[in-house]
Amino acid sequence: MAVEPPPGDDTAHDRRCAELQEAEQHAYVVIAPDADTAGDIALRVWAEELVASPARLAAANAYLAANARTE
Repeated sequence: MAVEPPPGDDTAHDRRCAELQEAEQHAYVVIAPDADTAGDIALRVWAEELVASPARLAAANAYLAANARTE
């Protein structure tokens, strides 16, 4: 998950959308009063998407298990 400001113009917007699509990532436009609120909204959407997809949830769990730190 990342929160970033919108691209400056239509060309930059199209380029960024193409980059995300090529990376098989999703993008959501969130209008919020500040970056913290936008981040909270984006995190909620990300969590809802994760829970709604068993394959995505399994991949996330496998990644976390493989990269867990032991202290």
